[in-house]
Amino acid sequence: MTTTDLTTLSGLDLIRWVQSERPTDVPTIGRLLGMRFDEVDPGRVVVSLDTRPDFANPSAPSTAVSPPPCSTRPWAAPFTPLSRPGWATPPWSSR
Repeated sequence: MTTTDLTTLSGLDLIRWVQSERPTDVPTIGRLLGMRFDEVDPGRVVVSLDTRPDFANPSAPSTAVSPPPCSTRPWAAPFTPLSRPGWATPPWSSR
């Protein structure tokens, strides 16, 4: 039995390895939720899981209509990637 060095695998090969080996010694969110890789191809991965009652969101009716997001318009410009350092100070800054 050979051990696979996971650090040498590409992302695609790592997902294919997980799909074929289904490792139980590696703690993952996929294992916790019962997820499985159905298809693994370059540029496309199909993941599925069986739903369970503990996946339900009982408060969904109360959160179905989201409140409008808070306005960040006055501060949008200073934080663009093209901003120069020191050009603007965010409101929470002590400078």
